[in-house]
Amino acid sequence: QQIAKVLIATGLASRDAVVRCAAAEGLRYANDAAAGKALLGLLVKEKDPTVRLVATRSMVGLPEAVRRNLLPQLVAGDPSVRLVVPRLLQGPADSKIAAQLLASNDAQLSREVLRNASQILDNAALRSAMGSADARTRALAAQLLGERRDAASRDTLLAALSDTDGDVRAASAEGLGALIKGAKSPDPKIVAALVGVVKNEAGDYVGVKTGDKPADPATAVVTDKNSRAKAVAALVGLDNKDAVLAVRDALQDSNADVLAAALSAFQVSKLGDQRTRLNAIMADAKMPARVRQAAALAVWYSGMNIHPAAGEMPPVDPLAKPAAAKADAKADDGKEAKKELTEQDMVDKTLDAMVGLLNDTNESVKTAAAVGLIGLGDDRGNKVLRDQIRSKNLEVRREAARLLATLPAERIAKLKGLKKEERDPVGLLFKDLYS
Repeated sequence: QQIAKVLIATGLASRDAVVRCAAAEGLRYANDAAAGKALLGLLVKEKDPTVRLVATRSMVGLPEAVRRNLLPQLVAGDPSVRLVVPRLLQGPADSKIAAQLLASNDAQLSREVLRNASQILDNAALRSAMGSADARTRALAAQLLGERRDAASRDTLLAALSDTDGDVRAASAEGLGALIKGAKSPDPKIVAALVGVVKNEAGDYVGVKTGDKPADPATAVVTDKNSRAKAVAALVGLDNKDAVLAVRDALQDSNADVLAAALSAFQVSKLGDQRTRLNAIMADAKMPARVRQAAALAVWYSGMNIHPAAGEMPPVDPLAKPAAAKADAKADDGKEAKKELTEQDMVDKTLDAMVGLLNDTNESVKTAAAVGLIGLGDDRGNKVLRDQIRSKNLEVRREAARLLATLPAERIAKLKGLKKEERDPVGLLFKDLYS
């Protein structure tokens, strides 16, 4: 108690911010009303943000009764004081205060509540926050509703897909995706709405096709590719024709986030023969490494899982034997038409594109290309993958081991030249990583 009195009388009154911080930190262990009152007084008059943060943290550590007695005074304080209240709200008993602050007209305070006290808010309070005039508040509320997978919030999130703010639309699309992921029968209304987002966000403006100009550019909602990416990610893996076609169409996008989301579908969905587009992505040096990596893996995944996209395209085997040459193309206006690629031409072109990635400057891209080639039965990836597995860089070795683990056991054994009785893929991976 004597030490606490010294901290209050001398430490908190010091002109040195470092001393005030130390004194505020020490009062955290005083565990009495006097310490709480002193910290409250410090918050009211303090201008230094670091000191205020330390004082707030110390108040959180006060006994429950002391902390709760301070809350009404903090709530009644000026806006800068009220901003610390969400950090002090801890249990169900504080939920009414949290809801009160969330419903205030102070947008910054509402966001602080959602960031620091959302765990004590019920879903009804979050749905109410979706009506806030502040876009960032709406986006945070949508994100939290999605994380909770609250089915009762479906209509609220569906309505938010038409929000004027891109972050709100993106968070709502992601939240709706959480509601249908893993469902045996995904809600058709949600699927249709997400397919609509993928289509609407494809152009320059929502609801306007690429190349067209909106009637009123000043009020048009600018396309937000993040919304499209979240919607595509939500549709990946669904056994629904419209969802599959929407994901396939997204492969034509030039946005990296949209492409990364769409490319992930090759491992679980049937998108048909997309090798021409995948080749173009792999060859585009301007594409981020994560996208080129995903494209290389997609070639391999489609090689194992090549089927008609939503029942409309013929199956194609990337490693099929040369197809019979087609009849000579007819001349057009006296000029010979461009000859179509045979199946073997396409196979060679695709594999060559992957081989080209073996010299990429990005290690993850090299690893993905090597694993993809090996998975498709092409030994040209062997040396690179062996080098990656033995790399002195632990991150490179981990990525190589992660992708290596996705290969069939016989491929791993062949890569290492092991006899049948020596094949233990799991043991080999641990040996590669840590020996």
